[in-house]
Amino acid sequence: MDDAVFLFDKDSELASNFTISIWKSLRAWLGVSFREPQPGERAGFEVKPANTVLIVTPGFMKHPQVQEAIVLACQQKRNLVFLHHIRTGCDLREEIFAADEECHKAIEKALKDDRIVIYTEDLSEQCNDILIQKMSLKDADQLSAAYNKRVSDRKISIMKNSAKIAKARTMAGVKRKYDICITQATIEHSADGMPVTEDLFVEFTKLAPALCIGRNYGDKVKNADVRYTFNLIVVLTKDAFTCAPLLEEIKVSLENEGNILLVHHLMSCPNIEEEIAKCEDQVLSASLKRAPRFTYMPGVAPSVLMGILSPGHIKTDDNKSPRTKQALSSGGGKSFRLDYKNRFA
Repeated sequence: MDDAVFLFDKDSELASNFTISIWKSLRAWLGVSFREPQPGERAGFEVKPANTVLIVTPGFMKHPQVQEAIVLACQQKRNLVFLHHIRTGCDLREEIFAADEECHKAIEKALKDDRIVIYTEDLSEQCNDILIQKMSLKDADQLSAAYNKRVSDRKISIMKNSAKIAKARTMAGVKRKYDICITQATIEHSADGMPVTEDLFVEFTKLAPALCIGRNYGDKVKNADVRYTFNLIVVLTKDAFTCAPLLEEIKVSLENEGNILLVHHLMSCPNIEEEIAKCEDQVLSASLKRAPRFTYMPGVAPSVLMGILSPGHIKTDDNKSPRTKQALSSGGGKSFRLDYKNRFA
C-alpha cells in the first residue's frame, strides 16, 4: 500500500515533468512509498493512500480530475499536503482556494497546520525531508534515523572542507584578513537580505569555526571591507541589484580580483534572471550571470554552506599567472579595472 499519491495537472507538461522528477528523487527514500505519477493515464486519481500531495502549479485546480480527487480526499479526511512549485511564480493561496467550496474547510485546516512545502529541485533532498515530516506515516522511526544521518553527513562535510580551506590560507602566498565576506542590499532597498546574512553568519560560526568570516550590516564600525577577502557572498533578494552601495561593493571586489558567490533567496525572488536584469551596469550584470549560484530557503542554511565550501568554489590565494603579474607590476603600477576590453573600439 502506497503512503501518498500526487495530484497534478496532467495537461501541463511542466507540472507532469516536475511531479515525475519529485517521484524519482523520492524512490531512494526507504520506509516510504509514493504512487508513480502517470500523466498519460486517462483514468482519474485514486486517493486511497493516507496522504494526498497536491502539486501547486499555475491553474492546476482547473483540471477536472484534480477537482474530483480533492473533493474525494476531503470527504475521506485524507492528510492534505500542498507542494508549491515556487519557480513558476504562482500564488499558493490563490491557486488552492480555486477548489470547490466544500473543500475550503479542509484546505484551511491544512494551512493552519502548516502542511505546505516550498519545493525546488536545487534542494530536492532537503525539500523531500520537509515533505516527509508533513506527512502522516506509520513507521516514522526509520525515516527519522535516515534524516539524522543526512544532517550529520552535511555537518561533517562542512567541517572537513572548511579545515582544508583554512589550511590552504596558511600556505597562501598572498594572505587576506577574511576567508569569506557576506553582504546584502541595505534595508531601504531590500529588507529580506539582513536575516539571510545573519543566518549564514551564525551557521558559518557554528559549523565552520576554522574560517574567518566577515559581514556587512551597513554600519561603518561593523562592516568588513570587501578588499580584505578573496570571496564575497552576495545575498540576492528582491530589488537587491537596485542598491547602489551593494553594486559598488561587488565592483570593488571584482577589481581586487575577488570571487563572487550568489546566494539566491528563493522565497524573496523566485526568478533570478529578472533580478540580475535590474542591474543597469552591463559589465557588472555580465559578471553576475557567470557567478556560482546557491539556492537559499529558511531552514536549509547548512546545505547552502556545504555547497559554498565544496571544492572549486572558494579562492584561497592570488593565482595570477607570471605573465599577468609582470603586466600589472610594470608601467607605473597598473591595476585591473572592471570594464569591457573593446569599449573604445
